[in-house]
Amino acid sequence: MFERSVGVREFRENMSMYIAQAKAGTPITIMSHGKPVAELHAPAVASVRPPPTFGSMKGEIWMADDWDQWDDEFCAVLEAPISPDGKDP
Repeated sequence: MFERSVGVREFRENMSMYIAQAKAGTPITIMSHGKPVAELHAPAVASVRPPPTFGSMKGEIWMADDWDQWDDEFCAVLEAPISPDGKDP
């Protein structure tokens, strides 16, 4: 694998070719007036996450038997009116 340098105009005119080369493992240095301004290379690690496997969290998540049973005090707080100024009525 060798590194390749190209000018901005050359890169712009043949961008898809250089992207394919970078994807294949050839780093591309983009030059402007003889100075490097950007580097194009394949990512070090694949950035695409694999899809989740259904059932892979089985046994990892626990819910209390009474998760849907709220006490009266909690229900009163949820059902209390809210004043327009944000203060308690």
